[in-house]
Amino acid sequence: MALLYKARENEGFDVLQEGIEKNAIYERDMERVKIMATRNNAKPQIDDYIDTPTAREKAMEKRNDDIDVIPDELDDEGSKPSSTSAQVNGQSSSTSSGMTIDQLNATGFDNKRDDHTYRTLNNPTGDWLKTERWKFSKVVYEGDCMPGDIDPTGRTMLIVSGKPNPRQVGDIEYAPDLFLRISPDIRYKKDKPGEIDNSHKLYIKAKEDVYLSIHSERATSFGQLIAMLEEDSYKVRTMNGDNGPIILDIKDKNSGERRS
Repeated sequence: MALLYKARENEGFDVLQEGIEKNAIYERDMERVKIMATRNNAKPQIDDYIDTPTAREKAMEKRNDDIDVIPDELDDEGSKPSSTSAQVNGQSSSTSSGMTIDQLNATGFDNKRDDHTYRTLNNPTGDWLKTERWKFSKVVYEGDCMPGDIDPTGRTMLIVSGKPNPRQVGDIEYAPDLFLRISPDIRYKKDKPGEIDNSHKLYIKAKEDVYLSIHSERATSFGQLIAMLEEDSYKVRTMNGDNGPIILDIKDKNSGERRS
């Protein structure tokens, strides 16, 4: 039985968390699961969990082939249509109702609206300046263990998230949600075993470069490093991934500026 159906019958929060942890729910499916799951008395738990970086990041990961997935044909209320017709606000609708294809052709596309929407979905890449306070969270990926890890139960991930200063491109102002994920535990890329992964690279860059540049001394504790990531101003460089911007680099806010 698909996870969405299970959410209708069981404890909503447990089903939602199960789906995300097993990579069976994409980010685009989370709201639909939330709608069904909150019919149980789990709404406060779900609201807290669904907005954490852990949940959203796991929801962005690729699904495993052997996990049940949510059928695409489910409507927004999580129900599978029983037929091709339904009652909407007292009006009967079906696949054959409404405008004909010829009428739709005569109406045409709203290219201006669609172009604007398309551009809003594609955030600019490059440098973003962070000046506001970002939110911190910590995740431990249990079972992902290597000698020398900070936590023997798994890999520790330090995450700060928030919006950068807006950037204006044409008639659109962009300020995407960004997630900076750094790890003090060293790992290597799966496709390039000799190359350190981005989460550890960003940790080293934040600790050995950005903190020193801002405070003129090295960080002596995780608390200091985390406070810098939350409170201080710096730049991050992004690229666009399948599920939104990905942070590739972190640097001093004056990086790249010419100094007299």
